[in-house]
Amino acid sequence: MLCLIILFINLILYTYATCPSGQIPSKFADPPFCYAFENAKTDWFAAVGSCNEMGGDLISFHNAFENMFVSGEAERIFKDSATSDFWIGGIYNTISPGKWSWIDNSTFDFFDWDKGQPQTTTDSVCASAKMNGAKWQSQNCFIEKPFVCEIKQLSTTITTTTTTKQTTTAITTTTTRKPNTYIASNNNSNACDWTVQAWIGLSRIAGNFQWTDGTPFDY
Repeated sequence: MLCLIILFINLILYTYATCPSGQIPSKFADPPFCYAFENAKTDWFAAVGSCNEMGGDLISFHNAFENMFVSGEAERIFKDSATSDFWIGGIYNTISPGKWSWIDNSTFDFFDWDKGQPQTTTDSVCASAKMNGAKWQSQNCFIEKPFVCEIKQLSTTITTTTTTKQTTTAITTTTTRKPNTYIASNNNSNACDWTVQAWIGLSRIAGNFQWTDGTPFDY
């Protein structure tokens, strides 16, 4: 008897990003982030420190869509704030006058300054964004405002396993039975289970093998 079982196992990996409870996933940012909207007012430098403690940075923007999305969420979440803007990660580069940069060291490739902004005074070197309209302003860094942190999204991987079994069976059974006895075959038997094996109609009479149905023993 030959009983061959082949198992085919397919592993499918699904990876998706998630944000902790209380944080909002980005919509148009690349790479994606989680945003933490912090109602507690603080100055720009303390806001940077708070974001760093959460494993992130004060938010930076690289397209108009994300800028509008975050400002809209800030208007909804910071509705109890007496201020109309919040700190973002832009800061004036005093070493290279005229240049602004992001505190997370990403490229400053997008800006949305309000009319008459940014100011060029030495005490207005930190950027804030208006909740209504998403326009930016340069502000005194020590004014206390709410702020938004950007934090890399958490990656979660789920593994799905699919198993396929293929069975090949070949059976040959020889036995000695009394003459004139016909043997029934169970077509539903499990070929790999010895407790349910089926007899075949072959018997030995006077030293010669014969099929019990009377057909010649020619195979």
